[in-house]
Amino acid sequence: MPRRTRLWQGIVFPLSADQTKNSLIGAEVVLCSGLPRMISPLDLTHEDISTLRQALYDYSVLVIRKQNGIEPSVLPQLARIWDEDIVYMHSGGAKANHTEFHGVPLSQEETESGQTRFHRRHMVMPCYEALPGRVTLVHGVKIPKAPDQKVVFENGTVLRIAAGATAFVSGALAFSLLSTEEQSFALNTTIQYAPRRCEIPLDELPLWKNDHVQSHTMVWRNPGRPAQPHLQILGACIHSLKTADPYRGEITTVDDVAEARRIFHTFMKKAMSAEFIYAHTWEEGDLVIFYNQGVLHSITGQLKDEKRLMWQCNMASSMPPERFTGE
Repeated sequence: MPRRTRLWQGIVFPLSADQTKNSLIGAEVVLCSGLPRMISPLDLTHEDISTLRQALYDYSVLVIRKQNGIEPSVLPQLARIWDEDIVYMHSGGAKANHTEFHGVPLSQEETESGQTRFHRRHMVMPCYEALPGRVTLVHGVKIPKAPDQKVVFENGTVLRIAAGATAFVSGALAFSLLSTEEQSFALNTTIQYAPRRCEIPLDELPLWKNDHVQSHTMVWRNPGRPAQPHLQILGACIHSLKTADPYRGEITTVDDVAEARRIFHTFMKKAMSAEFIYAHTWEEGDLVIFYNQGVLHSITGQLKDEKRLMWQCNMASSMPPERFTGE
């Protein structure tokens, strides 16, 4: 990856190893002094736009500090740098309290000791009708101060994070950690997603149309780094797996949801390690742009009675993610 890239309006450089560890992701965009403090596509040259576009594909997560006061309408304008054919957008707030998500939350004693959890690793991906977008933008408007917390992994290792940090894992790194056999399986497997989360039987869901339900390959192509495969799986909505034998063309189907999720968990668990996670520490004014088709992310932590305000711009693309073919 390039160590430093110059923009007319500033410089893109990798975040420090202390922040990103071995995650392979994370760069900061520093705007030049004397120019508008808040980023806007109207102030960018064609070269700047090209540089920003490639930087996201190189680093997966871009951080722009001190964007306090940026207009919400600028976020979808920036999103079009990476996808000119946005067909649908929605915004939302980010709430950080894992106790409201997990079926068995941490005990009071664990929580009081500063322990927390990831909510769930995922992409912004409805799985129904709207296609996953290439990019998501999140702006930290109001960030409360709270003591740092920690995630304790099954093997006892500890990841210390800021309260409410957003954790990112590289799909490219996840793929690289698979065995040769697992990589072959992933490259030849298509995931059939459910219209909604799989815990609800299909016949008990609200009215849905089969042609709106999506299926995607397990491994996606990065348009800025076409030789770099990304393992991208939305585990909560897996319905079945279909794997093609690359030599005989025979199709093997896994339609047991528990088994399909076991495979997903086995594949992704290798990357879910403290050394491979970039946990972004939020500061007021931060604008974080991440490559939604190249990373999984999760909010973390609990802020107790504190409230934070985040703007999140999600977008749907007009085209499905590209299958990785090595070309």
